[in-house]
Amino acid sequence: LEWRQEGDIQVGTYRMSVGDASLLQAFVSYAGISHHQWWVADPQKRLNPRYAVHQIFDEDLELLRRMLMKPETDKPYVFENTVSTLLNLLGFSVSNYGRIPKLQKGPDIIAISPAGHVGVVECTVGLLDENDKLAKLVQRAKLIRDRLNGAGYAFLQLQAVIVTPLSREEVAANLETAGKYDIAVVCREDLEEMLDQTNLPPNADRLFEETKRLVPNVGQGSLFTGDRLK
Repeated sequence: LEWRQEGDIQVGTYRMSVGDASLLQAFVSYAGISHHQWWVADPQKRLNPRYAVHQIFDEDLELLRRMLMKPETDKPYVFENTVSTLLNLLGFSVSNYGRIPKLQKGPDIIAISPAGHVGVVECTVGLLDENDKLAKLVQRAKLIRDRLNGAGYAFLQLQAVIVTPLSREEVAANLETAGKYDIAVVCREDLEEMLDQTNLPPNADRLFEETKRLVPNVGQGSLFTGDRLK
């Protein structure tokens, strides 16, 4: 290590060539004991090809972030479209039925993971049960579950999900109802974590499993358990 003094702190630096690597996982250990580990990414490269394409139109996800976190309340369809785009960036195959006039009796979004597991997604820019959204989501998820079972796909998992730009604290009044019907609640905090994960290789199957932890009274209130990419 090359050491230098910065005020009361000693800073040690070690340099090595990593070639054309896109991602580096670094470990710091002393006397055989690991003290820290970190991921460092090359800002000019992307581990997610979907994000690389999206950057042509939205370099730093600023547009996507703004439309997710501060949607126009009189244009809920924009929020739906933005949630669809985010799910696509995270590796899901996405169908936005909510924007097709003759199919609007279905859920807003169907998101299917590479393993075939199905997310039935309803979006709201307000409270969770606005316009009976929770009841409609339960009914639609049941219809889809029955159809999958009848078609020979009972082995596939299905998860009902409702997405809101509000915080978990703001929608606390509806969480008990969502938990009663096994509905995962994705709030502002979770959307922020999902945006962070677009830097990583898409892993929709892992995200599907983690989303189950967002069913109220079941999970720990956090979408991701692994380390984030910095």
